[in-house]
Amino acid sequence: MSVLTLSRATKMTAGFSKTVVFFSNHSTVANKSSLFTLRLSNLFKSFLSPKKPITQINQLQTRNYGRWYEHSNVDYGSRGGWSKRNQNGGKRNWRNSFKPRFNISPNKLVYGILGTNVAVFCLWKYAESRVTSFRDTRLMSFLVNNFTFSVTNFDQGRFWTAITSEFSHANLTHLLFNSIALYSFGPTLAALLGTGPFLTFYLLSCAGASAASYLYFKFLAPSVFNIPRYQSERFLSVGSSGAISSTLILFAALFPSSTFLLFFVIPCPAWLVAGGFIAFDLYNSASGTSPLIGSSAHLGGAAFGFSYYWFRLRPNIRRFR
Repeated sequence: MSVLTLSRATKMTAGFSKTVVFFSNHSTVANKSSLFTLRLSNLFKSFLSPKKPITQINQLQTRNYGRWYEHSNVDYGSRGGWSKRNQNGGKRNWRNSFKPRFNISPNKLVYGILGTNVAVFCLWKYAESRVTSFRDTRLMSFLVNNFTFSVTNFDQGRFWTAITSEFSHANLTHLLFNSIALYSFGPTLAALLGTGPFLTFYLLSCAGASAASYLYFKFLAPSVFNIPRYQSERFLSVGSSGAISSTLILFAALFPSSTFLLFFVIPCPAWLVAGGFIAFDLYNSASGTSPLIGSSAHLGGAAFGFSYYWFRLRPNIRRFR
């Protein structure tokens, strides 16, 4: 059962926000029959930029990490692909075959992600204006079905929404904070991993966040919020903060002593900021204190980010210590 069917959407008037409610920070969307009403999302979960970019202080550290990434492409059997010897012998390396496609700078890759977020946000606003001005719900229905994630959407075969929903945002504040967070440490990670691996990591983080959201709303949300399962399965999620959580955890694992400005004011080490967000999301998921925050998606993204560090990066880092 879809949250926003075409017949439901045709009943929309200028009060569109009364029918579909958008939340911030990997926002959850519910219809009017749900227990929640439209309000500005709690900004407690806003991700904040580092105090200063990693430039001179961490150049040596970044170069060292670049060595293990380059070395990991050389010869680790089934994990590392073809060896250099095989490459020179004329056999094609599957990693190298993709390099020309991602031959862009880290900044351009991050700008591309941010630009996609802005484009999708503008599309949502245009669809909303079509509903309020002309009661034309076709574009709105398309976006709800293809750019939001829910148990219902996924079970109906729209698997791509696990990723596309991460490019939708509820409001300008939601988009702004996620953009600041990605711009803060995204280029550093893209330079460290390489643009191709970082893009893969980012998209898999989106999928990991959506997977956690699926499990939460299918099995845990009914008891946490004391609502029927069919209602929790229709809750829609939007926002890139699941992927942002993943990049935050990865950044904190690689550079735990880097300084973040919490709420743009309070200097804190990266490991403390990351740990604080995880603690809050665990509490919020269990208690439902702030239902407008999609903490389950944050936890899913964080779990993927730490797993990527622990199983993919950490073994290679230790080789060069």
